[in-house]
Amino acid sequence: MKKAKKLSKAERSEIRILRDRECGVREVARAMGRSPNTISAELRRNRVNGVYVPEKAHHKATVRASHRRYRWQTIEAVPGDTGIRHRKAQDALESKRDRRAHGA
Repeated sequence: MKKAKKLSKAERSEIRILRDRECGVREVARAMGRSPNTISAELRRNRVNGVYVPEKAHHKATVRASHRRYRWQTIEAVPGDTGIRHRKAQDALESKRDRRAHGA
């Protein structure tokens, strides 16, 4: 099986073509040299109103990937501040430990 991190636009189009020909997930995976789990997850995650559209699927995947880098951060609203500040989760955890250690 081919090992790659993400599907290309062409692969997403190929999924749509094969699914339109009523090929099953395993048949699609075999034809593309991908794991059936990859194909199944792609179809499940990137449907729009129950329909798999390659262009929209690629957009959804790109947006989801661009937000991954913020997963390790917590968002904290500061009173009196109009903006939202990002703070690393590790820093938040350390400050909590410091407050507990000092009895605050």
